[in-house]
Amino acid sequence: MKKIIINDLGSRGETFNAEITPKVSIRIFGTQTNRANGPIDFDKTFVIGDEVVYGSYNLIYTGKITRIGPKTITVKHYEHTDTTSRMKVSEFVWRNWDFNIDEIRNRNSDTMMRI
Repeated sequence: MKKIIINDLGSRGETFNAEITPKVSIRIFGTQTNRANGPIDFDKTFVIGDEVVYGSYNLIYTGKITRIGPKTITVKHYEHTDTTSRMKVSEFVWRNWDFNIDEIRNRNSDTMMRI
C-alpha cells in the first residue's frame, strides 16, 4: 500500500507529521510547542478499530476509527449508532497527539461528578 506523508506547522502550536497508509493506519509524530512547560515530542500510531478522541465540550468524546483516508479520519461515535465524525488530519492530530484513554476516563468521571 502507498503511504502518504503530511508535514504541517499547525495553527494550534504543533509541528506534526502524519504517515498515512489509507484503509490501514495513521502514524502521527512531531512536537507540541504550545505548552506552558515547554515542547513535548509525540509519536503515536492508530489503526482502524482503535479508540480516539473526536470531540469535546465538558467531557472528552471518544469513538472507534472506521476509516482512514488520505486526508480524513472517520470515527464512529457510539457502539449502537451510525453517527460518525470525519476529521481532517490536522484536527485528528490536535485531538489525539497526547491520547491516553485512562486519563480521559478519569477526567470524564471527575467532570461528571461536577456537572
